[in-house]
Amino acid sequence: MRFQMSSPLSPRLSRVRPLSLAFALLLSLAAPAAALAQAAPGGGFDPADIDKITASVRQVPLTADMVDRLIASFPDMRRVAAKFGGTELPAQAGAAGIAAMPAAKRKALEAVAAEHGFESLNQWTDVASSVTMTYVYAMQGKKPGSLDEAVKANIAQAERDPTLSAEQKQQTVAQYKLIGDKLARLEPLQENYTLIVEMKDKITPLMDPN
Repeated sequence: MRFQMSSPLSPRLSRVRPLSLAFALLLSLAAPAAALAQAAPGGGFDPADIDKITASVRQVPLTADMVDRLIASFPDMRRVAAKFGGTELPAQAGAAGIAAMPAAKRKALEAVAAEHGFESLNQWTDVASSVTMTYVYAMQGKKPGSLDEAVKANIAQAERDPTLSAEQKQQTVAQYKLIGDKLARLEPLQENYTLIVEMKDKITPLMDPN
């Protein structure tokens, strides 16, 4: 079972990594039930695919102070990162990328994070990830709870599908529930969502710095 996706993200939001693929998958949840049920074994949906996408997704409870300090830190982060080969910011690299960074680059970025009140580069990255995933979610017109509504709608569609046998319906419903459980990690916390919507005008320049 594979989801067919035309990228729902605008060009500027599609630069936000590694979350863009995850949100594209979330927004493409409404795949035809018959296609899901009839996919050939070994060539269809693998729950591990979503596991890989969501493995690096982390979100932490945000405060306005955290967001303000993150915004203030970005010019310095970009300036320091540009001094090293491969200018990817830690928010784009993820935890694994941070661990793989040359020691000098990691130390320099750690210093920037500390200057702006973050305990570590990992904490800076967690805050940046939480802000980004919440912002992208909100800009797609989604709200916390949208995923559950989508899953329920797809389950209802599968249960009404006259082309599916009882066994196929049961399998399809189980797959939708599994997908929903895994993608639930990509829904922002309600408190974060409310805060980011309130601070949208401040955050937008980070999403499209050019």
